[in-house]
Amino acid sequence: MTYIIESEYILYTGESSIPDDFSLLAEIASNQINQSTFYRLGNELTGLNEDMVKNVKKATALQVKYLALKGGRISLLAQESGIKTAKIGNFSYTLDDKGSGSSGDNLDIAPASAILLDSLFLRSSGVGLCL
Repeated sequence: MTYIIESEYILYTGESSIPDDFSLLAEIASNQINQSTFYRLGNELTGLNEDMVKNVKKATALQVKYLALKGGRISLLAQESGIKTAKIGNFSYTLDDKGSGSSGDNLDIAPASAILLDSLFLRSSGVGLCL
């Protein structure tokens, strides 16, 4: 499940190219966006109005860019591989004695994505999605 395709990533981020691991990052970003909305969006963006679809796609594109800037596939693999310590470019990861990993800057929702989703009230646990 992905909410965006390559051309939408370029459109919404203003980038001239896509990350090498775009397919993986788009799937992860879509899952993170869906999770942050308490799974209100589902696998498809059906039933949403045009503005909501556009903003969810834009939030997903920004999340892909955020994940790519944080190290992309390498940073995600480090968290699952049992690596004790790793540093690659801007990304650093350390596994503590309790087995909990930390990347310093957790791979959570990008601030720009959160603002877009919050403007639609999609991340509020007290408000249902009205279609």
